[in-house]
Amino acid sequence: MEIKPGRYAKGTRVLVNQSISEIEKLMERFGVDITQHFAEAKSAGQYQCWWQIDGVTFTVQIDTRDEPNAQEVRRRWRVIVQHIKSQLIAVEEGLLDSKTALAPFLMLEDGSMGRDRLKKFIEQNSYGTPMLEAPNASTKKVTDE
Repeated sequence: MEIKPGRYAKGTRVLVNQSISEIEKLMERFGVDITQHFAEAKSAGQYQCWWQIDGVTFTVQIDTRDEPNAQEVRRRWRVIVQHIKSQLIAVEEGLLDSKTALAPFLMLEDGSMGRDRLKKFIEQNSYGTPMLEAPNASTKKVTDE
């Protein structure tokens, strides 16, 4: 299945600085101070944010140099905000631990990103066979009680 890029936040008027501020507030809510960890890289349009949890460094990198449209840059930042928010809420609700939820943002010792390593692993080890058997018709349906 191929997922096509969506248009979440198409037409947003939220400025990049407001999105960055929202990420900072989210992280503060979850006990991580990243206020001093945002930086615009040497080339305009390359942003990076990093923080540590239990001595493990996580980073978000956004490269918008190939995107001349300011509207699209703002939209991409809104997507990142929503992704981080959803992961932190999953942690708060006990669905994931913080390191699992934020694994795509993990910066590895060699400088590579967790998401890139995981993607490579999946591509090399994906044989089209599910790791768990799919439920059959006789499987009891789980419902809310």
